[in-house]
Amino acid sequence: MTNGTIHIIDKTSGKVRPLTLETTAGVLSVDASGNTIPVSGSFYPVTQPVSLASSVAVTGSFFQATQPVSLAGTLPVSLASSVAVTGNFYQATQPVSIAGTVATSGSLAISKNKGGLSNAASVSANDFSTSHDITNYNKLAIAGTHTGSGQIELWVSDDDSSYFKAAEHDMYPDSDGAFYKLLPDAPFKYYKLKYKASGTATAIGFAST
Repeated sequence: MTNGTIHIIDKTSGKVRPLTLETTAGVLSVDASGNTIPVSGSFYPVTQPVSLASSVAVTGSFFQATQPVSLAGTLPVSLASSVAVTGNFYQATQPVSIAGTVATSGSLAISKNKGGLSNAASVSANDFSTSHDITNYNKLAIAGTHTGSGQIELWVSDDDSSYFKAAEHDMYPDSDGAFYKLLPDAPFKYYKLKYKASGTATAIGFAST
Protein backbone atom coordinates (compact mmCIF):
# COMPACT_ATOMS: atom_id res chain seq x y z
CA MET A 1 0.00 0.00 0.00
CA THR A 2 1.51 3.33 -1.04
CA ASN A 3 -0.06 6.66 -0.05
CA GLY A 4 -3.29 4.91 0.85
CA THR A 5 -3.40 3.01 -2.44
CA ILE A 6 -3.43 -0.76 -2.51
CA HIS A 7 -1.16 -2.34 -5.09
CA ILE A 8 -1.40 -5.86 -6.34
CA ILE A 9 0.80 -8.04 -8.58
CA ASP A 10 -0.72 -8.78 -11.96
CA LYS A 11 -0.37 -12.54 -12.45
CA THR A 12 -0.35 -12.15 -16.21
CA SER A 13 2.46 -9.56 -16.56
CA GLY A 14 4.09 -9.93 -13.20
CA LYS A 15 3.96 -6.16 -12.71
CA VAL A 16 2.72 -4.22 -9.68
CA ARG A 17 -0.46 -2.32 -10.41
CA PRO A 18 -2.71 -0.15 -8.25
CA LEU A 19 -5.99 -1.86 -7.19
CA THR A 20 -8.98 -0.25 -8.85
CA LEU A 21 -12.57 -0.94 -7.66
CA GLU A 22 -15.08 -1.31 -10.47
CA THR A 23 -18.12 -1.09 -8.22
CA THR A 24 -20.04 2.07 -7.51
CA ALA A 25 -20.47 1.04 -3.89
CA GLY A 26 -16.75 1.19 -3.33
CA VAL A 27 -16.73 -2.18 -1.57
CA LEU A 28 -13.80 -4.53 -1.89
CA SER A 29 -14.77 -8.22 -2.00
CA VAL A 30 -12.05 -10.73 -1.16
CA ASP A 31 -12.42 -14.42 -2.08
CA ALA A 32 -10.63 -16.35 0.64
CA SER A 33 -11.96 -19.74 -0.29
CA GLY A 34 -9.39 -22.44 0.06
CA ASN A 35 -7.40 -20.39 2.57
CA THR A 36 -7.40 -20.21 6.32
CA ILE A 37 -7.88 -16.79 7.84
CA PRO A 38 -6.89 -16.47 11.50
CA VAL A 39 -9.43 -14.70 13.67
CA SER A 40 -8.43 -13.40 17.08
CA GLY A 41 -10.46 -12.21 20.07
CA SER A 42 -12.68 -13.67 22.81
CA PHE A 43 -15.28 -16.27 21.84
CA TYR A 44 -18.29 -17.44 23.95
CA PRO A 45 -20.73 -20.35 23.54
CA VAL A 46 -24.22 -19.57 22.31
CA THR A 47 -25.72 -20.65 25.65
CA GLN A 48 -24.10 -18.97 28.60
CA PRO A 49 -24.10 -20.39 32.16
CA VAL A 50 -25.74 -18.08 34.65
CA SER A 51 -24.76 -17.85 38.32
CA LEU A 52 -27.27 -16.28 40.72
CA ALA A 53 -25.98 -14.51 43.79
CA SER A 54 -29.21 -15.20 45.73
CA SER A 55 -32.42 -17.26 45.62
CA VAL A 56 -34.92 -16.57 42.88
CA ALA A 57 -38.61 -16.84 43.84
CA VAL A 58 -40.71 -18.95 41.48
CA THR A 59 -44.51 -18.55 41.60
CA GLY A 60 -47.39 -20.60 40.20
CA SER A 61 -49.08 -23.96 40.85
CA PHE A 62 -46.84 -26.95 41.53
CA PHE A 63 -47.89 -30.62 41.32
CA GLN A 64 -46.16 -33.82 42.39
CA ALA A 65 -44.87 -36.08 39.66
CA THR A 66 -47.37 -38.88 40.47
CA GLN A 67 -50.94 -37.67 40.93
CA PRO A 68 -53.57 -39.52 43.07
CA VAL A 69 -56.66 -40.57 41.11
CA SER A 70 -60.15 -41.01 42.60
CA LEU A 71 -62.69 -43.13 40.66
CA ALA A 72 -66.40 -42.56 41.18
CA GLY A 73 -67.36 -46.00 39.88
CA THR A 74 -65.88 -49.26 38.65
CA LEU A 75 -62.96 -49.12 36.26
CA PRO A 76 -63.15 -51.92 33.68
CA VAL A 77 -59.84 -53.59 32.93
CA SER A 78 -59.28 -55.46 29.69
CA LEU A 79 -56.32 -57.80 29.38
CA ALA A 80 -54.91 -58.44 25.92
CA SER A 81 -53.69 -61.88 26.95
CA SER A 82 -53.66 -64.33 29.84
CA VAL A 83 -52.00 -63.23 33.06
CA ALA A 84 -49.98 -65.94 34.78
CA VAL A 85 -50.48 -66.15 38.55
CA THR A 86 -47.84 -67.94 40.57
CA GLY A 87 -47.64 -69.02 44.18
CA ASN A 88 -49.29 -71.54 46.48
CA PHE A 89 -53.03 -72.05 46.14
CA TYR A 90 -55.26 -73.60 48.80
CA GLN A 91 -58.90 -74.66 48.80
CA ALA A 92 -61.35 -72.45 50.68
CA THR A 93 -62.09 -75.12 53.30
CA GLN A 94 -59.02 -76.74 54.76
CA PRO A 95 -58.94 -80.23 56.29
CA VAL A 96 -57.84 -80.23 59.91
CA SER A 97 -56.02 -83.06 61.67
CA ILE A 98 -56.13 -83.05 65.48
CA ALA A 99 -53.30 -84.86 67.22
CA GLY A 100 -55.07 -85.19 70.56
CA THR A 101 -58.50 -85.28 72.16
CA VAL A 102 -60.82 -82.32 71.88
CA ALA A 103 -62.71 -81.60 75.07
CA THR A 104 -66.38 -80.72 74.71
CA SER A 105 -68.84 -79.48 77.27
CA GLY A 106 -72.61 -79.40 77.48
CA SER A 107 -75.18 -81.92 76.41
CA LEU A 108 -76.70 -82.94 73.11
CA ALA A 109 -80.40 -82.20 73.07
CA ILE A 110 -82.55 -84.71 71.19
CA SER A 111 -86.13 -83.71 70.58
CA LYS A 112 -88.72 -86.44 71.16
CA ASN A 113 -92.45 -86.82 70.68
CA LYS A 114 -94.68 -89.61 71.98
CA GLY A 115 -98.09 -90.27 70.51
CA GLY A 116 -100.76 -92.64 71.80
CA LEU A 117 -102.33 -94.46 68.87
CA SER A 118 -104.54 -96.96 70.69
CA ASN A 119 -105.04 -97.47 74.42
CA ALA A 120 -106.51 -100.90 75.18
CA ALA A 121 -108.96 -100.20 72.39
CA SER A 122 -111.44 -102.82 71.21
CA VAL A 123 -110.94 -102.87 67.45
CA SER A 124 -112.62 -104.61 64.56
CA ALA A 125 -110.98 -105.72 61.35
CA ASN A 126 -109.89 -102.73 59.23
CA ASP A 127 -110.28 -100.21 62.05
CA PHE A 128 -107.76 -97.35 62.22
CA SER A 129 -105.98 -96.00 65.25
CA THR A 130 -105.78 -92.29 65.93
CA SER A 131 -103.14 -90.37 63.93
CA HIS A 132 -99.83 -89.03 65.22
CA ASP A 133 -98.24 -85.75 64.03
CA ILE A 134 -94.46 -86.09 63.56
CA THR A 135 -93.96 -83.07 61.28
CA ASN A 136 -90.77 -81.91 63.02
CA TYR A 137 -89.22 -85.37 63.42
CA ASN A 138 -87.51 -87.81 61.08
CA LYS A 139 -87.19 -91.02 63.12
CA LEU A 140 -90.04 -93.20 64.32
CA ALA A 141 -90.48 -96.29 66.49
CA ILE A 142 -93.86 -97.99 67.00
CA ALA A 143 -94.53 -100.50 69.78
CA GLY A 144 -97.66 -102.15 71.16
CA THR A 145 -99.73 -105.26 71.70
CA HIS A 146 -102.70 -106.76 69.90
CA THR A 147 -104.74 -109.78 70.86
CA GLY A 148 -105.64 -110.47 67.25
CA SER A 149 -103.37 -112.47 64.97
CA GLY A 150 -103.74 -110.41 61.81
CA GLN A 151 -101.24 -107.99 60.39
CA ILE A 152 -101.04 -104.34 61.37
CA GLU A 153 -100.55 -101.86 58.52
CA LEU A 154 -98.81 -98.48 58.57
CA TRP A 155 -100.60 -95.67 56.75
CA VAL A 156 -98.89 -92.30 56.13
CA SER A 157 -99.99 -88.81 55.09
CA ASP A 158 -98.65 -85.37 54.35
CA ASP A 159 -101.79 -83.47 55.39
CA ASP A 160 -103.58 -85.76 57.92
CA SER A 161 -106.38 -86.12 55.36
CA SER A 162 -105.24 -88.32 52.47
CA TYR A 163 -103.52 -91.48 53.76
CA PHE A 164 -101.57 -94.09 51.84
CA LYS A 165 -100.47 -97.56 52.84
CA ALA A 166 -96.74 -98.09 53.43
CA ALA A 167 -96.83 -101.79 52.56
CA GLU A 168 -93.15 -102.43 53.29
CA HIS A 169 -93.74 -101.54 56.94
CA ASP A 170 -96.46 -104.10 57.84
CA MET A 171 -96.19 -105.52 61.38
CA TYR A 172 -97.22 -108.92 62.78
CA PRO A 173 -97.78 -109.55 66.49
CA ASP A 174 -95.62 -112.20 68.14
CA SER A 175 -97.13 -115.13 69.99
CA ASP A 176 -97.51 -112.92 73.06
CA GLY A 177 -99.22 -110.22 70.97
CA ALA A 178 -96.32 -107.74 71.02
CA PHE A 179 -95.24 -105.91 67.89
CA TYR A 180 -92.51 -103.33 67.15
CA LYS A 181 -91.33 -101.34 64.15
CA LEU A 182 -88.34 -98.97 63.78
CA LEU A 183 -88.17 -96.42 60.95
CA PRO A 184 -84.80 -94.60 60.98
CA ASP A 185 -86.03 -92.41 58.12
CA ALA A 186 -89.62 -91.22 58.36
CA PRO A 187 -90.15 -88.45 55.75
CA PHE A 188 -93.93 -88.24 56.22
CA LYS A 189 -95.75 -85.82 58.57
CA TYR A 190 -98.59 -88.00 59.90
CA TYR A 191 -99.20 -91.72 60.36
CA LYS A 192 -101.69 -94.15 61.88
CA LEU A 193 -102.22 -97.91 62.13
CA LYS A 194 -104.81 -100.13 60.48
CA TYR A 195 -105.67 -103.35 62.28
CA LYS A 196 -106.52 -106.23 59.94
CA ALA A 197 -107.92 -108.41 62.75
CA SER A 198 -110.31 -107.69 65.61
CA GLY A 199 -109.10 -107.69 69.21
CA THR A 200 -107.80 -105.39 71.89
CA ALA A 201 -104.96 -103.08 70.78
CA THR A 202 -102.56 -100.79 72.51
CA ALA A 203 -100.01 -98.86 70.42
CA ILE A 204 -97.61 -95.97 71.03
CA GLY A 205 -95.40 -94.08 68.59
CA PHE A 206 -92.07 -92.52 69.55
CA ALA A 207 -90.67 -89.84 67.21
CA SER A 208 -87.28 -88.13 67.49
CA THR A 209 -84.84 -86.02 65.51
